[in-house]
Amino acid sequence: MRSDNILKIALCTLFLVTFSVVNAQEKSQEITLETCRQLILENNEDAIIASSKVKISEAQIKEARTRFFPSLSASATGSAFTDNPVLTTFAKYSVLSDVTLEQPIYFGGKIQSVNNLARIQRDIAVHQKTLSDEELLYYVEQLYWQVIAIDQQVVVARDYLKTLTELENKISDFYTAGIVNKTDLLETQVEKNRAEYNVEVAENASGVAKLQLSLAIGLGKQSFTIANNFSEKFIDYNYLGDVETAYSNRAEMNILEDSILAKTEEENLIKSDYRPQVGLNLGGYYYAGEETNPLALETDQGFGAAFLNVNIPIFKWGEKKHKLKRNTLEREQIALEQEKTKNQISIEVQQAIDKIDEASIQVELSQKSKLQAEENARILNDNFTQGIVTSEEVLEAEALNQQAQLDYINARVAQQLSHSNYLKTKGELSKNNSWKR
Repeated sequence: MRSDNILKIALCTLFLVTFSVVNAQEKSQEITLETCRQLILENNEDAIIASSKVKISEAQIKEARTRFFPSLSASATGSAFTDNPVLTTFAKYSVLSDVTLEQPIYFGGKIQSVNNLARIQRDIAVHQKTLSDEELLYYVEQLYWQVIAIDQQVVVARDYLKTLTELENKISDFYTAGIVNKTDLLETQVEKNRAEYNVEVAENASGVAKLQLSLAIGLGKQSFTIANNFSEKFIDYNYLGDVETAYSNRAEMNILEDSILAKTEEENLIKSDYRPQVGLNLGGYYYAGEETNPLALETDQGFGAAFLNVNIPIFKWGEKKHKLKRNTLEREQIALEQEKTKNQISIEVQQAIDKIDEASIQVELSQKSKLQAEENARILNDNFTQGIVTSEEVLEAEALNQQAQLDYINARVAQQLSHSNYLKTKGELSKNNSWKR
C-alpha cells in the first residue's frame, strides 16, 4: 500500500475519533429543575445530616421501648480458701452462679413518659428535616434560575456585539464614502470593545453559576446543560386561607408545638422521680464446691428466690417544686415564641403574595418595554441608513434595547422565584407538586 494512502487513512481515522469525542462532549447531560431538587436532597450534606438525625431518633424510640421488657442477667463467682480453722464451714474451692430476671412493675409513669418523649423527639427531627429541605429546595431554585438568567444574558450580550459589529461595518462604509465623520466610527468601535468585554464577563459568570449549581447538587465538575424554559403557570392564593395553611404546614410551628408537648412529658418525668417505684426480681442460684473438711456446708446445691423491690421517696428539700417551676417557665417561653412566630408567618405570607403581584406586573411591563425598545432600535437603524439620525442616536437605542432585554430576563426569573418563595412561606415547597414545571 502506498504511503500517501496510509497517511490518508490515518488522518481519516483521527478525524472520526476526534469528531466522536467532540460530539460526546457536546451531548452533555441536560438537567431540569425537578432533577436539581431531587439531587440536592440526595447529595447535600445538610440533607444527609437531617436524615441521619431522623434515623437516630427512630433508634432512640426502639431503645425506649425496651424499658417495658424484663431484663435477664447471669453471673458467677469463684472462691478459694487456704487452710484455716476459722473457715471450716466453707468449701476450700467453690463456685456460686445465678440467673436473675428483673421486671419493672411501676415506676411512677416514667417508662411511658420516656417512650412518649422519644416519639416527640422523633417528630421534631422530622420537622427539622422538613425545614432543612425547604431551605435547600429554595436555594437550588435560586441557583437554577440564576444559571438560566445568566445564559440568557450571554445570548443578549452576543447579539448586542453582533449588532454593533454590523453597525461598525455600515459606519465604516459611510465613513469611506465621506457621509459620516471619523468620530462616529470611533464611538461605535469603543462601544463594540466594551461589548466584547461584556461577552467575556457574561460567559465567565455562566461558567461559575453552573459550577456552583453542579457542586450544590453533587455533580462535581460534570458538564451539563439546563432545560431552558420559563413557566407560565400562576398560583391561586387566598390570604386568609393561606395564613391558616402556613400555621399548620410550617416546620417552625410544628417544632414549637412538639416542644411544648415535650415539656409536658418532662413534667411527668419529674413527677415520676418522686413517686414509689416497684420492681420484681426472680433468681435462680447454684452453689458447687470441692470440700475436704467434713465440717463444711453441703456443696452442689441450688435454690431460687423472689424479691419485690419498693422504693418510696420521702424528702428531697423541695427539689421537685423547683424542677417543676423551671419546666413551667420554659414551657411558657416556648408558647410566647410560638405566638411571635405566628405573627411573623402572617407577615411573610402577605409579603410573598405581594411579591407575586409585583413580579407579574414587572414581567408585563418589561415585556412591553422590550418590544418597544426593539421597535425603536429598528426605526433608528432605518433612519440612520437614510441619513435622518446620527450614529450616536443609534448606539443609544441599541444600548436601551439591550437593557430592556436584560430587564425582561430578570423579571421572568424574579417571577419564578416569587412563586417558589410563596410555596416556601406556606410550608409547601417540599410537599406541593406545583414545582414540577
